[in-house]
Amino acid sequence: FTLTSSAMRAEQVGQVHHPELGGMLLGGYGLQIYPLAARGGEDVRITINIDLVKGSEFWILMRGVPPDQAYQFRFGAYQGKWMTICRGEGEEGTISPGFLTMRPLRDRNITTTSPHKSEQLKKRLVVESVGSRLLFTVDDQEPLVVRDVHPLGAPLGPHLAVATNNAQVLVRQLMVERRRSPLMVASFAIGNELLRQGLHQQAIDFYRNFLEEHKDAGEAVETAFMLCMALVQSGQVVEAEREIRQFLSSHIEHPLAQDAMFELACLHLQNPAGGIRRAVQEILSYQESGDFVRTRFCLWLMPFLSQVVRERGLSADLEHDLKMLRSLIKGSPDESPLLSTLSATLTTHIRLYLNRLVDADDAVGLAEARAAMERCKALGFKFTIGEQRLLSDFVVLARHLEMVNDASETVLCIGRGEDNPTTLFDFVRDFLVLVNLGCSEQLLAALSGEDLTPVEHLLRAGLHLRVGETERANIDLQWCFRLTDVLETERTSLVILLAARLGCFCLGYLPWELVEDGLKPIGEDPQGKTLAAIAAWLAQCMGHQDIAARMYRSLMTPGTGLVLIAKQGLAGLGQL
Repeated sequence: FTLTSSAMRAEQVGQVHHPELGGMLLGGYGLQIYPLAARGGEDVRITINIDLVKGSEFWILMRGVPPDQAYQFRFGAYQGKWMTICRGEGEEGTISPGFLTMRPLRDRNITTTSPHKSEQLKKRLVVESVGSRLLFTVDDQEPLVVRDVHPLGAPLGPHLAVATNNAQVLVRQLMVERRRSPLMVASFAIGNELLRQGLHQQAIDFYRNFLEEHKDAGEAVETAFMLCMALVQSGQVVEAEREIRQFLSSHIEHPLAQDAMFELACLHLQNPAGGIRRAVQEILSYQESGDFVRTRFCLWLMPFLSQVVRERGLSADLEHDLKMLRSLIKGSPDESPLLSTLSATLTTHIRLYLNRLVDADDAVGLAEARAAMERCKALGFKFTIGEQRLLSDFVVLARHLEMVNDASETVLCIGRGEDNPTTLFDFVRDFLVLVNLGCSEQLLAALSGEDLTPVEHLLRAGLHLRVGETERANIDLQWCFRLTDVLETERTSLVILLAARLGCFCLGYLPWELVEDGLKPIGEDPQGKTLAAIAAWLAQCMGHQDIAARMYRSLMTPGTGLVLIAKQGLAGLGQL
């Protein structure tokens, strides 16, 4: 761990050697990548013993380091429910890679988010890449194995790494072994290299020539499959579909037939007359299609579904597609984790769609979206999104809270400031709007006592500052300042990081630029916008009008879900 780490969509958080903890502490918010100062070549085995301290997802990377091409061995992917082997390239391809194989972590003892976990999760992970064979083992469980017929090659620079995704890991032991004997490869691998370099037609010609000259060779099946992939990558959709169907008719019992079914289903999404409905029908038409094909297709489909939901919400067409997916995975042993993973992904992007409706004050659109969400819940999908309120709804709520004037009722209506992106967004938005509608007294009563979250301490400090109670505000700000003592070990929480920095800023210990710099890498993230709203309001309460105005304007873009707060804040500053 002597090389410099990097991060994607987050501030870079370096590794820290902790002799008292017995290992190297890695991780933080976002994707944190730690290259290894070891060059094992293409054929390598990595054995690593870890304690999963916070979060749920840990990666081992081989044959490349993002943003370059790399194999990703993910433990605890998708909310701690999966182990996967993927390959990705570039920032977007690293976050949303191509899946080679996957398996749910069904055993309670290895599921990283088990509610019964009372101590840090200790795991021994072993990954291997030998030629086209990739292997991933957790403890003494059955290994997850796949062959990539178009394997990546290791670059000359660093090509081994570990990474955390919104997680914190203590690495206790790490061993890298490399294969020293040369590995022979079939001559059709020349076509693979041509394909890797983007020479699609040359690769297609090479595969065809190989099949003509060696049609009875054992490698002919893999060559025929790679011919299909070359046609897919070259954009020859009609020819690719014909070749894949020919491959399936000749080699339906071969393990690569499962990959061919998956690729055929994916082709339908490139056809305007196809879509998810046709793709699902294609998979179901083969009685040989196994759970692997169905699971892989559903996970591969998530970015597509996310884009549709983000742009059009739960439209009638998408509802029908979700019904088709439910029929596809019904009865599968992966049904429960798949449904949970799909629900969590859809929730994130439904939120972005709802934000646009809220910012546009679209009551009709919101009503239709609520009805669609209820219909999808009846299919088994679960959406953890609270009540979305427009200004007219907030006015009614404000009058209700003033009339009842009861702290428990206020908490019941707006919730608490939990360190959860979805619930925190709703809480902060509701809190700040209600403050500007005259409910400061009721909100302050709801934040009484000492058992408060970091965000609640910040908001209570702001309420005191608004009425000139500096000493009371300083008690909460000092509490936030003391969070700096735990930042080294609490590296995955943006909320704790921002609370500590804002506490320091409000007490005069830290310049504003350092607070703002911490928000920039996560500026487009919904949680980043939530924290920016808190920072803007606190700056306003402190009397820093220029800072507050700049932060409020960053929330004025339709789609943040916080346009109403920005307008209220700028109006209060006289700059609307």
